[in-house]
Amino acid sequence: MTHTALHASPPLRRAAGVALITLLSATLATPSSHAASDTSQRLRELLEERLNRDTADSPPPAEAPSVSSSSSSTLPTSTPPFTLDGDNAYFVKNAAYGADARHRFDIFLPKSAYNSKTRTPLAIFIHGGGFSSGAKEDAYSSSNQKLIKALLAKGAAFASINYPLISKSGETVGLIKSLRGAQRALQYLKQDTRYNIDPQRVVLLGSSAGASIALWLAFHDDMANLSSADPVEQQSTRVRGAAASQTQSTLDVVGWERVFAEYNWSVEDMGSSAPNFYGVRSSADLYRSSTVAYRQEVDFLNMMDAADPEIWVATDGVPVRAPTITGILYHHPYHARTLRDQARAVGLKAGVIVPALKIATTEESLTNFILRKLN
Repeated sequence: MTHTALHASPPLRRAAGVALITLLSATLATPSSHAASDTSQRLRELLEERLNRDTADSPPPAEAPSVSSSSSSTLPTSTPPFTLDGDNAYFVKNAAYGADARHRFDIFLPKSAYNSKTRTPLAIFIHGGGFSSGAKEDAYSSSNQKLIKALLAKGAAFASINYPLISKSGETVGLIKSLRGAQRALQYLKQDTRYNIDPQRVVLLGSSAGASIALWLAFHDDMANLSSADPVEQQSTRVRGAAASQTQSTLDVVGWERVFAEYNWSVEDMGSSAPNFYGVRSSADLYRSSTVAYRQEVDFLNMMDAADPEIWVATDGVPVRAPTITGILYHHPYHARTLRDQARAVGLKAGVIVPALKIATTEESLTNFILRKLN
């Protein structure tokens, strides 16, 4: 978590734009463990300009249901997306955590803990999709159903979030809006006492892009903004642990040149996809000072240090070969190996499982990792 915080506004909606740009300015002024650089200011100005440009013609966000009471009798519950064991949980669907249309989450709350007002540990699922697709409903696959049931049986809650997505081409803000959306979801779920969540016992899990978001949140310096008038933004972003499946090693894609050095891979091989991640148009733009600052802000690999929460990383089913197609490039076993090597270098506890490389630094399952960290 050794990187300077450069806060950018995630939503593309004009209704939220002004308030979030104000948050950006206040957050940059908030003291942190690192001094703000000139590039921090340039990044702020760049993101403000992009937000203003992108929101000019945006429609207002749609209304969405939210929790209206701490009483189970008035909790706006819905039918769960799959059959639960013994009807032991409440399910709240499509609740809002912010102003953007993608600021939505579902949550399963164990009835015993909720009804007794017991502070409940929480696992938050962050979906994948290359930052341009995917949805919170991706959490309800058959394998994840087993995980959710196991957590509920142990008195833990489970939430799955949506977050703002980037356009597949012509993007003007970039993936920072996805990261900031997930950040707000984490802070919101900690802050809203109607869900009885224990803010000190939260674990993140995700796959692909969601895995990278989970690791970014885990390794980033605490992004609580104590001077904000918004109680959500005052919440700590620190978590107990993060589990990453099929992850990337960093969201600075130029840094992937080191990951894939043996293949003589270049970021130029990504074509327009690489600059699109940062809301710029050409590969040359990747090396402008403002984009370099942007890349640094999403480079969670170099944020990692020994004070960060324990991580669990697994990559399987991807061959060890030249990353010539997107699926292999984004999920290559070398990404997980790079995270293992960095964790060793900085002294961070990390369980890493990569069968294709015969890496297994832990025998702990995903479910057992989450349950242990939530205890």
